[in-house]
Order: sequence, then C-alpha cells, then structure tokens
Amino acid sequence: MKNWITISLILISLFSYGQNEGAKVTQSNDNIDYTNTKYLTLLFDSIQTDLSIDWKRFKQLEQLNIYNYSAEVPIKLSGLDKGKFKAISIANSDYRKFIELNELPKKIEKLLIWTNKDIKDTLTIPQEISRYKKIKYLSIGCCLPLNLVNHQLDKLKQLDTLILEAPLINSQQLKRLHHIKYLGLWFSTLNDSRVLIDSLLPNTKKEGWCFPPDQKIKVFNGQIKNIKELNIGDTLLGYDFTTKEITSTIITKITIHEKDIYPAITLGSNNLIASNEYIYVNDNIVTCTANHPIKTLNGSKRIDKLTPEDLVYHLYSDSVIEIKPVDKIESGFINNQVFDIESSTGNYFVNGILILNK
Repeated sequence: MKNWITISLILISLFSYGQNEGAKVTQSNDNIDYTNTKYLTLLFDSIQTDLSIDWKRFKQLEQLNIYNYSAEVPIKLSGLDKGKFKAISIANSDYRKFIELNELPKKIEKLLIWTNKDIKDTLTIPQEISRYKKIKYLSIGCCLPLNLVNHQLDKLKQLDTLILEAPLINSQQLKRLHHIKYLGLWFSTLNDSRVLIDSLLPNTKKEGWCFPPDQKIKVFNGQIKNIKELNIGDTLLGYDFTTKEITSTIITKITIHEKDIYPAITLGSNNLIASNEYIYVNDNIVTCTANHPIKTLNGSKRIDKLTPEDLVYHLYSDSVIEIKPVDKIESGFINNQVFDIESSTGNYFVNGILILNK
C-alpha cells in the first residue's frame, strides 16, 4: 500500500473555474504556493498519517476540494479550522467521517458534498454542519436516497440556498427550512413531489437544471448556435419517431437557471473521450445536468442512468440518424448558468445527440 498523498490544483477537475492558480506537492508540502493558490484539491490515496498544512499562510485560497477521503484510513487535517477560505467541496468521499474528524473553518459559507455508491445506506446531513452558522449555500447528493431526519439545518439562519441532489426521504422535514430562498432539485421524483414541496415551502424559489450555455445546437437553416443564443420561436432540428425522419421543431419555451454549481454528466459517443469540461464543439460530446432525459434505442433514460452499452441517437447529417453506443460517461459539476429548452416535437439535438424535453 502506498503511504503518501498528492495535493494538486486540477485544471480540468470536478469543478470548472477557468484559469486557476495552484500547487502540486508531496506530503512534505515544501512546494505549496501559499501566495497564489486559489483552488486546492486534496487527492487521498491510502495514507496512514495525519496531514499538516499551514492553512493560515494561504493568501488567496478560495476553495478546498476533498477527493477520495476514506473512513478506513481517516486522516486529520491539522489546523484546517484556521483557514480563511469560505468554500469546501467533498467529492467521492466518506463525507460524514471527514466532517466528524475535521473542524472546518468558522467562516465557511459554501459546502458541497457529492458521494458515490460506496456508501451503502442512505445519505444523511451530518448534524455537525449546524455548528457553522455562516453557511449560506449547501449542496448534498448522489444516486442514493437522502434522509432528512434530524438534519438541524434550521439552525443555519443564514442558509439561503439548498441543493438536494437525491431522492428524498422524510421530505416533510423541509417545512423547518422556511427561511431559505432557493431550493434546487434534480431527483427523479421531482414532478410527483412538487405539490407537497410547494405546500411545505410556498415562498421558496424551486428549480431543476439542464444545459450549460456553450452547448452547441444546430438550427434548421444549418447554422450552429450556442444554446444561450437561442430564442423562443427558433426552428431547430428534431426527430419524428413515427416516420423515422429528421424534421423541424420549434422552440416553445426557454428557462434559464442562475445558480452557480450544478451536478452534471458528460457523455461521448463514436469512440470519443468525454471530459468534465463543457466547452467542446465536437458533435459527439454533450454535457447536461444529471436529471435530463435522453432518447436511447430502448426508450427514455435520465443522463445519470446511462451505461456505456446504451445506444443513443446521433445526428450524422441533416438527413441521416445513426444509432451509436455511449463510449464514456463522466460525472462532475457545472459552474455557470444552465438552460432548459422545450420544442414542439418533444426533442432536439445538442452537440449532435438527441435529447428529449424534460
């Protein structure tokens, strides 16, 4: 087993920040650039000793990203509570053990938690979070159900944005959060639960999510536009499943969601490699939020439920459809506005892949 940790700033990581400054060092920490590092990612890999970093020395650190933190080898980050940064993300990790063992900075305002299937039971919101009274933004989720019992988020009086990225258990507990201004939801039961959630939080804005602004869509006259450039009434390329032909489709609705961090899935077809970045022009790569439906040969599926064996509809030309496998699927986050469009045929092509109205 290895006995080391690599600390690095990842330019193409779970989060997309554009031009960032960072450091890559070994456990000795001799090479950390305390002056210029803005976004620091800790990648944990089977180490057996606690890690000491002089968190007070960071001059510009804005966010700490924790990745692959394991309860089997729980590492303590000495002095973490002395840090002056205000955002932490904990991804693909045992987040409960991390928060239990490590004291977060008192000024923390944004906390993002994204776990994986390795946690066998339901998700919960650690009660320790209620100690951090300055938290304004909390995002937690995975594919597992989220149990809201005993969450104690009502103690966070400054919390105004709550992102719940999982099916809910005990959703009635949301009524304790009447002070929040924004509730983000992308789990599959959203439509069935909307009446209940609206009754619990009648004055809270609620949204689901879709596509980043730079995803490419081919309009009916052959032009390619960014999704952010489209307008209601524009004519796009769609597909008629009865005649099995490409057809025109009219944009009937456009919704823009403004919140800045969204869970996303990037997929590629035709042997292309997808990335967590979403600035590609290539027709075979598409990124959207995890809840969006896509047409496969075996029916409709949420993007986050796809497997590499699924066959999707790909726009080969303006008159020909090909059915191709998804070669790679990666999860991540979008740091931007996202756009949802609806069309008259119920479908349209994003970066050449057939997407359904949500």
